[in-house]
Amino acid sequence: MPVLTSGRFWRMGQRAIWLPIILGLLAILAIPAPVLAATLVKAHFFWRAECPHCRDMAASLDDVSAADPDIVIDRYEVSRDPAGAREFARTVERLNLPPVVPIVVIGKEVMVGHEPGAEARLRDMIRICRSGPCPDLVAISSGKPASEPVEQPQAPPVAYSPCGD
Repeated sequence: MPVLTSGRFWRMGQRAIWLPIILGLLAILAIPAPVLAATLVKAHFFWRAECPHCRDMAASLDDVSAADPDIVIDRYEVSRDPAGAREFARTVERLNLPPVVPIVVIGKEVMVGHEPGAEARLRDMIRICRSGPCPDLVAISSGKPASEPVEQPQAPPVAYSPCGD
């Protein structure tokens, strides 16, 4: 009967130990990293040059995005830019929103108007986007059918009235 400590059987045992370790590491490396895919967040900001609440919202967005470089803000000026006005009209119609500014859309979350504590609400919207499915509803409103309904958040009363037309 062969002895397990003999050279041939010992080398075979070493290979048998390393094989599952190497296969396990390869399996871990093959798993996609969903956290990396979900870090980039797109915010859509509809505003009007004459609107003081829009300036406040722009400052809030700038403060939040300065602290988080993985936020991309698409800005749509709706009173002077025809393309921005078209995108605004499509978005408010598709998402059943009031035609007022400022409006920020991040994933399924929408904020209409600017209120005290807007930075905290924006950070919450970003967190919600990163924690689950985050469809780009503004891109969807440009022609693709929506895959999920928009849930309008129940916000506290707005301290500032949004700027209407």
